[in-house]
Amino acid sequence: MSIEDDVALLERVPTLRLLGATALRMLAIGSEQRNFARGEILFNEGDDADAGFIVQRGAFRVEDGGGAEVIAGPGALLGELALVVAMQRPSTATALENSSVIRVARSLFQRVLESDPAAARRLLAEAGHDGLALTAGWPTRLPDEAPTLLPALQAQLAAIGVTLSARIEPDRVRYAERVRDSDIADLCLFDSSPMSSFRVLAEKIDSRVAGAWWLGYRNADVETLLDQARTITDTPQREALYRRCYRLLQEDPPWLFLYTHRKSAAGRGALAFRDDGVLDIRAIAERKGRVLF
Repeated sequence: MSIEDDVALLERVPTLRLLGATALRMLAIGSEQRNFARGEILFNEGDDADAGFIVQRGAFRVEDGGGAEVIAGPGALLGELALVVAMQRPSTATALENSSVIRVARSLFQRVLESDPAAARRLLAEAGHDGLALTAGWPTRLPDEAPTLLPALQAQLAAIGVTLSARIEPDRVRYAERVRDSDIADLCLFDSSPMSSFRVLAEKIDSRVAGAWWLGYRNADVETLLDQARTITDTPQREALYRRCYRLLQEDPPWLFLYTHRKSAAGRGALAFRDDGVLDIRAIAERKGRVLF
């Protein structure tokens, strides 16, 4: 089938139709076709889901463990929720005849929404969240860029129809305690500066550890890689596993990533610390020595 045929098929899906012609074309170009013979399994109940499927031709029987059964033909979207969240398949889909599907990866779907705020806005409205208002707990420092980040994030969310208000938290220690206790309103801002990759992944990502900064995220593939890394002492091998973890987290983000801070400094002479024990970078810049930014 041609790209135009695929776009026409995607337009038959009510949820995808909301995206508009440009976004549908991006999905059609980035997706892949898969063929299944009669009796072949598209996915099993309990499988980790990272994509949705649009039936192109043929038919699939979709049934869950409770006995519920649906026959899905051309134009049906299977695994719609998997386009937006990491989850396990709640049912099994089996081809009833020689069939084909268009596979839309969650990472592709999310990239399309990122590039087309108007499409994301239409999807939110269709889901009943038109005029969505959120409140964020917002520190005044750590990160020290927090006051600048707030209006930038508000502007980005406004582009998709979401209003963000802030609960300003001048007491940084109290703010950290609020985050630890999950008393964060709808959102919170924090900088991630752990002593090691293991610490940030274990304490903030691994649902089995459920550390103080864990906020309910679960990803079985990431946790499998973490288990492998725990058994390896070779640094390059561990680094390779952590890189695979971060790639998965890019496709299925646990947070709203704002930026990666790459500024660094080095100097000679006495170091200056603020009263709260945090290294004062500005003091280094004022001293003789070599400063790199």
